[in-house]
Amino acid sequence: MLDQATISDFKNYFSITIAKGNANLESAYKLRYKVFCREFHYIPVESCSNQQESDQLDDISFHCLVIHTATQKIAGYSRIVPAIEENVSIKLPIEHFVTSNINVQFANELVNQRNAICELSHVAVDDEFRKRIGEKLTRFGDLASQEMRTFPIIAFASILGGLAVAREGEKTQVISMLEPYLQRVLQRCGINLEIIGKDIDFHGIKSLCLFRTGSALENLTSQLNPLNEWVIQQIRVSL
Repeated sequence: MLDQATISDFKNYFSITIAKGNANLESAYKLRYKVFCREFHYIPVESCSNQQESDQLDDISFHCLVIHTATQKIAGYSRIVPAIEENVSIKLPIEHFVTSNINVQFANELVNQRNAICELSHVAVDDEFRKRIGEKLTRFGDLASQEMRTFPIIAFASILGGLAVAREGEKTQVISMLEPYLQRVLQRCGINLEIIGKDIDFHGIKSLCLFRTGSALENLTSQLNPLNEWVIQQIRVSL
């Protein structure tokens, strides 16, 4: 479990914000291209232009950025896509792939309570911020081991940022495709989630998970509460 000193250091080395302006968004799309197209090959490179990965839902989405303070690089990213009740033709990404695997109760909520639902997806960390201690040489110079110890928090902060965006937008339910390992990590951190779909091969074995924003973080560990409070404060300022 992360200690308070490491979490405090993280807040010194990074900030978290919602992307605003074309420059921020383009940098986010370039990170998505780097991670999802070039590194993990989830999306064909030829389907992207200008080395940016984006889609038609980006214009209605909130883009959460974890920024490395010293370099102003985007270290981590997540996207929140709201369901639009007034236009059911605009579907959440998950609705194109896994609707047959969603349990009946939530399938009904997805139809009847769309304005309360959003999707958390595209969680990504730049590979330069996934290095381990002992791999100090990076494009932007040597990194102290103290700073590198904060790197595992980036993905977690990106997820907390997405949940904060959902709560601030009065969304009560957040769905996300998560691999079993990440589910276990989040649950060990005290995050409450429900598995509402069968395991499927979706860029690896994953299942559809549901976070209820009113209760998802009520059991968050005491070590992580200060991080969550900091994330919420930063998100509120940037919205």
